[in-house]
Amino acid sequence: MSKQLWDLIVCPACGMSGSIKHSPSLTCQNCSCDFFWLGNIPCLFPSGRRQQDLWNHLFAALIDEGQQAAAALNVELASPDVSALTVERLKNTLHLHWLTQEAMVELLQSSGFRPVKNVAYDQYSMNSFLIYYHLMLRDWGWDSSAAWQREDRRFDENRVALENVLQVLNPILSVSERPSRVLFIGAGAGRLSWDLHCVLKPEMTVALDFNPLLVSVGARLIRNGETLYAYEKNQEHSGDGPAFFQWPLTCSEGEPHLRDTWFPMLADAWIMPFAAQSFDLIVTPWFIDVMHRDCKDLIAVVEKLLIPGGHWLNYGPFLYGNDFSERCKYTSTELKDFLQLAQFSIVNEQFFQVPYNFSPLTNSGRVERVWGALAKSSLSRSHLDDAGAYDRVIDQHVLPAWMVLPHLPIPRLTKPGLFPAELINVTQFINGKNSINDIKSYIAPHLPSGIDAGDIIYQLLLDYVVDRTDE
Repeated sequence: MSKQLWDLIVCPACGMSGSIKHSPSLTCQNCSCDFFWLGNIPCLFPSGRRQQDLWNHLFAALIDEGQQAAAALNVELASPDVSALTVERLKNTLHLHWLTQEAMVELLQSSGFRPVKNVAYDQYSMNSFLIYYHLMLRDWGWDSSAAWQREDRRFDENRVALENVLQVLNPILSVSERPSRVLFIGAGAGRLSWDLHCVLKPEMTVALDFNPLLVSVGARLIRNGETLYAYEKNQEHSGDGPAFFQWPLTCSEGEPHLRDTWFPMLADAWIMPFAAQSFDLIVTPWFIDVMHRDCKDLIAVVEKLLIPGGHWLNYGPFLYGNDFSERCKYTSTELKDFLQLAQFSIVNEQFFQVPYNFSPLTNSGRVERVWGALAKSSLSRSHLDDAGAYDRVIDQHVLPAWMVLPHLPIPRLTKPGLFPAELINVTQFINGKNSINDIKSYIAPHLPSGIDAGDIIYQLLLDYVVDRTDE
C-alpha cells in the first residue's frame, strides 16, 4: 500500500487516525487492537484477529463438509437401483467434487488461510466462502479464456457493466471533475473496479469487500499477475458437451503500472477504516439489495467518506431478498428522496437491462434491470455540523430530514416545557450537533440487554416533539 493511502487509514476499533503503522504486525498504537494481513491484503476489521480466527475455522469446516459430501455421493453410488447412466453422472459429479475441493484448498492455503477449528464459531456457515463463487468465474474466467468464444457478445457482462458505468459517469469525466481517489464498496472479485481504474487512471482505487476468497483472488490476478484455476459444473448438462470445465482465471487487461495504484482491502463496510472525506468517488456495484442493512446506513457511510462535492455512483438492481424487511425494500424514487434530504443532487440516472451470471458453459443466465445513478454531495457540510435551533413541535405529516435519516444532527429543540425533567439523561444530548445515531451510541451501553436504544429515542420524539393531535 502507498503512503498516500496509508495516511487515510483510521483504526476501525477506536477511530484513531495514524495509529496503525504499515508493518508486519498491524497493531493500533492507541487501543492495541491487532489486525492482520492476508497475503499482501490488509484486513482491518474492528474485531481484529478474531476475524482471522473465524476465516480459518470456516476453512476447516469447508474441508470437513467436503468430505461429508463426498461420502454421501459414495452412498448414492452404492444404491442398488441406480442405472448405468446415473452411475456415470454420479461418478462425474464425485470427480468434479474432488477436483473443486482440491482446487479450493490449494487456493485458500496459498492465499494465507490455515484450517483451524474453533468451537466459538460453530454457529457460522462455511457458505460465506462460497456464496459468490460464480463471481470469480464471471470476472476473470468467462470472457478471458481463449478456449471459449461467446456466441453473443451481448452477454459479456464485464464489458456491458463498464460501458454502462462510464455512461452514468459521463457528466464528470472532464479534466476538472475526473476523480483522483476512488473507493469501491462491495468490490467482490475486483473486475469492475479494475476496469474502471484502467479507464479513469486515478491516483488510487481501493477495492473493498468482506469476502476473503473473492478479494484474495482478485488481488493475486491484478497485483501479482498470477493465473489461477477454478471449476464450473454444467448444471444443464444433457449429454452434449462437457459435464464441467476448468476455467483459467487471468487479468491480461490494463497498463502494468496501474497495478501499483489499485489496492485491495478486506474490511467492514459499516465500520470503515478510513478518515472522513477520504474519497472523491465512491462506487457501490450490486450492493444495495444484498447488504442486509437499511440503505439509510449506507448514505451515512458514503456521505462521511466523500469530500465536499464528491460523487457517489450506484449500479445494481433492486432484487431484495426475504431477509430485508418490507420497509427497507426501497425503490429508486425513495432513494432519490433520501439523497435529497442528505443534500445530495442527482447528476445522472439511467436504467439498463443487463445480463447476469450468463455462463458460456451452460449458455444460460438471467437478465436484470439495474439502476445506475450518480449523485453529488453538498459542497457545504454545515448540515452535518450544526442543525441550529427549532422552537416548535413537528408536523407528523412532514417529518424533518433528521428523523428520516438518523445520521443527521437533531436541532436544539427550544420550545419551553417540551420535555419532562426526568428525561434529562437523554435530552441533554439534543444539542444541535448530535444525531439519533450519536445518541443511540451514548445511551446503549447503559440499557438492559435486548432494549433497542433507537426505539427509545424515536418513541421519545413521537411522544414529546411530533404533533399527532389529528390521529
